Amino acid sequence: MATILLIDDQESIRLLYTVALEGAGYRVLTAEHGKQGLGLLGQETVDVILVDIFMPEMDGLELIPLLRKTRPSCKMIAISGNSNYLNIAKHLGANDTLRKPFSVQELRDAVSAQLNGGPPLEFCHTNITPTDVEERKTYRPRAAEAASSSSGTINERSPMEKRKCPRFPVMLPAVFAGERAGGGMVLDVSLEGCRIRSAVPMHKGDYIRIRMDLIGETLTGDLAVVRWSREDVFGVELIRMASDQQARLHGFINLFSHHPACDPSAPDVQ
Repeated sequence: MATILLIDDQESIRLLYTVALEGAGYRVLTAEHGKQGLGLLGQETVDVILVDIFMPEMDGLELIPLLRKTRPSCKMIAISGNSNYLNIAKHLGANDTLRKPFSVQELRDAVSAQLNGGPPLEFCHTNITPTDVEERKTYRPRAAEAASSSSGTINERSPMEKRKCPRFPVMLPAVFAGERAGGGMVLDVSLEGCRIRSAVPMHKGDYIRIRMDLIGETLTGDLAVVRWSREDVFGVELIRMASDQQARLHGFINLFSHHPACDPSAPDVQ
């Protein structure tokens, strides 16, 4: 009998899903929030985890990348009524998503699909295959050459070097490709770059192309370099962008002009 862990802060929802899943022959464990769910995972063997997005203590967007890192083989289904947050959850490592409202049968079908293998994780998709050795050998020099010919430059900055542009906290889904490929959530953004949380392991010096979803439009960076990486968070510097994309980024940053600006003299926080 497969065991399902249901993590949701609403008692009525937990009861409804429990009845539906037990009726399909599953054993169901429940938790009110992410921290309680982690406690159960330390005691029980679980086959599929159903995770609500908005919860106290530890929400789904915190829990999903943590579980993807510590339990890479676990099967997770994110649940929310907001499709934007479900997209973020998918980029952070959820195997599948369910948008509320959904039927009992849709819930059972989603769980069954994961137990039977399910589709490959989207954040594991890559545009550079492991067998493409020559491409891997030549990608970095080509990227550096392209960057040097653009208006931007690649200059290493020490962790304590003062930041030139203020950063603004956001929560935006992003996808990237290149030496590493996948998706994640942008945690803050500036005219220089951004900080991203992702289950994809990144390394300092990796070159990527990045696309993030702004409010009602998409921003594309043709070339970015990873300046630092720690656990499931990394920072990138935007090196090359088309002029219209630069204007779009400026416009987006201007939306925050009524907020107190971050201190431009503050050091980078890694």
